[in-house]
Amino acid sequence: DWVHPQMFEVLRDSMHEDVCMAVCMPKHVDHQEQLERFESPKKISIPSLREAYKNTTIRYYVWGRLYRTSMVIGRRFDTEISLGEDTVFNLMLAGQPGKCTYIEERLYFYFQRDTSVVHSANCEKFSRMVEQYIQLAKKENAVPRELIYEDAIKKAFFYRYAFMFSDDYPKVAKTAKASVREALSEVKKQRLMSNKKIIAYSLMNDFPFLYRIYRIANDPTLLDWEKKQKKRRS
Repeated sequence: DWVHPQMFEVLRDSMHEDVCMAVCMPKHVDHQEQLERFESPKKISIPSLREAYKNTTIRYYVWGRLYRTSMVIGRRFDTEISLGEDTVFNLMLAGQPGKCTYIEERLYFYFQRDTSVVHSANCEKFSRMVEQYIQLAKKENAVPRELIYEDAIKKAFFYRYAFMFSDDYPKVAKTAKASVREALSEVKKQRLMSNKKIIAYSLMNDFPFLYRIYRIANDPTLLDWEKKQKKRRS
């Protein structure tokens, strides 16, 4: 990975007295790019971390940002979680006071490799990650609980889709479906999510092609990924 030469300068200048975290936009790349200097980065002030973490870009990663020291001192990653531990770390900070500054410029460049953890992890790791999220959400001090359950659901859908062309798909699909049902059951019981969302996630769980359509509609490049996967299988 690499960063824009101005990244730390921009993040530092965004850490005003009432700001506890400053975050910039990332860009997924597969080659080095020529970076141009800019004068006035676009910034958005978000009133709280709980509100900020509704944005998946902000809650999913720990890179491309600055945290106020007082907020993270003494805190550690959960070593029981092997995938998605950065998301859990962020969510455990959601109750901290302070604003978040979101910089719309792409200042962090994430170099995507075929051998990265996301691409090389097996289905057991993904399945265990989802179950760990669900167990974390069940803890009394889990904040914000609804986002942790929602991440568990989304990650189950993601790994089911990611293994669509794998020999392990039947096993992956079965465990993913069971995990989503467990998460949705807790969500309904605790009234943590709107009925509209619950219905949408239930349909995507029972009919995987609906999730596929949703993902491709939001990211058409996935069609190229699917073609590559099919080619490898042939």
